[in-house]
Amino acid sequence: MGYTTEFTGAVKLGRKLTMAEAKELLEIAESGDSQTFTGVNAYFQWVPADTLEHIVWDGNEKFYKYVEQLKWLCGWLVDRNISANGDLYWQGEETGDTGILSVADNKVTVKPNAKPATKSPRPLTMDLLGQMALDQVISA
Repeated sequence: MGYTTEFTGAVKLGRKLTMAEAKELLEIAESGDSQTFTGVNAYFQWVPADTLEHIVWDGNEKFYKYVEQLKWLCGWLVDRNISANGDLYWQGEETGDTGILSVADNKVTVKPNAKPATKSPRPLTMDLLGQMALDQVISA
C-alpha cells in the first residue's frame, strides 16, 4: 500500500536535451537508487518528454518527495545552462489534495488547491530514446 499522486502538465526547457542528457536522467529514473544521484530517498520520476523539450511525470505510481526531486532537477538543469519554466498539476488520492508545482526560471513554487494544467507530452523511455538515436544515425 502507499499513496499515489498523479501529474499533468510539463516543464518547458530552454533548449532540447541532448541524447546524453536524456539518457542520464532516464538512468537515474531507472536505477532504483536515485538517492545516490539526487540526495533524495525516493524513486526519481521526472523524465524527459519524448520530444526532449519538456520534463514530465513518468506515469508510475507512488511518487514521493516530488517537490524535492523537482528542485534537484532544476539545479541539474542550471548546471547545464538549461532554463526551465512551466506548471505541473497534481491530484492525490484524497479529496482536496490538488495543486500546481510552478517552475519559473528554474525555481519551484508550490501552489495548493490550484486548477489543472494542460495535457502532458509523452514521457521518454529508454526504448524510444534508442529508436531516436537509431533514426539520427540512419538520417545522417
